[in-house]
Amino acid sequence: MTHLTDILTNILAFAFALGVIIVVHEAGHLMVAKAFGVRVLTFSVGFGKRIWAFRRGETEYRLSAIPLGGYVRLGGENPDEVSDDPREFLNKPRWQRILVYLAGPAMNVILAIVLFAALFMVGIEVMNLPDAPPLIGGVEEGSSAAQAGLKRGDLIVAVKGEPVDNWQDVAFAVMGSPEKAVPLTVKRDGQTVQASVTPRRVRKNDDIGDLGGLVPSLRPQIIQVIAGQPAEAAGFRPGDEVRAVAGRPVVDSQAFVDAIAQHPGQRIEVQVVRDGKPLVLAVTPKDVGGAGKIGVQIGFYQRYGPARAFVESVRYNIQTVRDTFKILGKIFSRELSPKGALGLMQLMPATAQRYGISADQRATIEKKLFDPRINIAAGSRYLRDLIAMFPGQIELALAAYNAGEGAVQRAGNKIPNYKETQNYVKTVLQLYAHLKPDASRGGNGRVPGRVRMELPGNRGGAIGRGNLPGDPRPMPSMPAAEAVAPTTTPDSQP
Repeated sequence: MTHLTDILTNILAFAFALGVIIVVHEAGHLMVAKAFGVRVLTFSVGFGKRIWAFRRGETEYRLSAIPLGGYVRLGGENPDEVSDDPREFLNKPRWQRILVYLAGPAMNVILAIVLFAALFMVGIEVMNLPDAPPLIGGVEEGSSAAQAGLKRGDLIVAVKGEPVDNWQDVAFAVMGSPEKAVPLTVKRDGQTVQASVTPRRVRKNDDIGDLGGLVPSLRPQIIQVIAGQPAEAAGFRPGDEVRAVAGRPVVDSQAFVDAIAQHPGQRIEVQVVRDGKPLVLAVTPKDVGGAGKIGVQIGFYQRYGPARAFVESVRYNIQTVRDTFKILGKIFSRELSPKGALGLMQLMPATAQRYGISADQRATIEKKLFDPRINIAAGSRYLRDLIAMFPGQIELALAAYNAGEGAVQRAGNKIPNYKETQNYVKTVLQLYAHLKPDASRGGNGRVPGRVRMELPGNRGGAIGRGNLPGDPRPMPSMPAAEAVAPTTTPDSQP
C-alpha cells in the first residue's frame, strides 16, 4: 500500500510541476500579447471540458478538466481566421509576433530563477563547487590519488592538459573518465608536479567515475546543530560558515574537526560568517575520549539575503545549463554513455569478479552484469558475506554494500554520513519491513514512513565509494574501528 501511495504521490507531483511550468509558459504569451494589443480570446488553466470561467474584457479565463498545463488562444492566430482587424495576431509586425513567441520560454527562465532564489533565501544543501578553488582538501587512503603521491594542500591547475579554475571543472573532467588514467598538473610549494588519478567506476552508473580519491577543500558549514550539545548552547545555527577556531584560520572541514578536537573542556572562540556578517561564538567542547566535540554536523549549505539569492540563482541556472550541454557533448563524442548519464544500478565489476564472474569471448563483466540473474546472484552472495561481517547490524552491511567497507570503518563502524548511503539504507530497510510477513514484524506491524531518495548530481553522495577491490585473495575480515571522522561530514557525532 505504501509503495502504491508513493507512486501516486510521484505521479501527482510530476503532473503538478508540469502544469505549473506550462501555465507559466502560456502566461508569458498572454502578457506580451496583451502588451502589444493582440486580441486574446481564451486563457485556460488545463485542457478539455470547461469547469469554471469568467470573462474580463474580450478574454475568457477558464479552468478546465484536465490539469496538465493550459493554453492561450489568440485572435487571428490561424491563417484561415485572419481578418482586416489590426489587433489580429498575424496582422501585427513580425518583431512583435516573435516577442510573443519568445515570452513563453522567457517566463520559464524567470520561474527557474525565482524558485531557486527562494530556495537560496530559505537555505539549500548544495555544494558550491563553482566557487571553490581546485585545492585538495584530503586524499582517501588506498586510492589512486594516494598512490600518485597527491597531498592535502596541493592546487590542481590543469586536468588532461586543460586549465581548471574550480572544483566543478575538476569534477567534470575526472568523473567522466572511469577506469582511465587522468593526468593532473598540480602546484606544491611553488613547484609544478605531474600526477595522474584513475577514477573507479561508480557502482550505480555505467560510465561515471568517482574523484579518484580526491576530496575538495571546502570551508566547513554547519548543516545541523544537535540538541543539548555545546554548539546549541553557544548559539550555532545551520548555515554558519566557520572561518577560524581559537584565532587560527580554518580552511576546510578536517581542519575544523582537528581544531575542535584539540580543546576538550576548554572555552574557545569560533569565528563564523552568518548571513554575510562575521560573528564570534564562544563554546566549550565536550571531552569525548580525550577529543573535543561540540555537536554539529558539517556539510554544504547555501543561504543568502534576497539580493544575493537572485544573483546566485542566475549563476546556478547558467551553470546547470552549461553542465547539461557538457554532458550531452560527452554523450555525442562517446566519452560518456547515455546509461552512465542516467545511472544504472548494478554490482561493481571488481566485486563481481571475486564471486566467480569473468569475461569471455562473448561478453565483458560489465555486459554480463546487465543480466539481472547474474547481477542479483553475485550481489546477494556479497551481501550475505557483509551480513556475516556485521552480525546483528544489517544497517551496516547495507551501508558497506553501498559505500564500501572502508567508508563504514572510517566512520567508526557507523553508517557514513553520505546522503546517498543514508537514504539507500533507509529505503532498503523500509522495503524489508513492508515485504516481510506480518507475523515477523512484531509490535503493531506498522511500516516506516516514506523515504525520499536523493541520488547524486552537483549535491554529493559517497566520494570514492565502491565495493571490494578485485583481489583474488579471500575476503578480509573487518578490522577494529578506528576513531577517524568522516572527511565530508566531520564532527557529526559528539
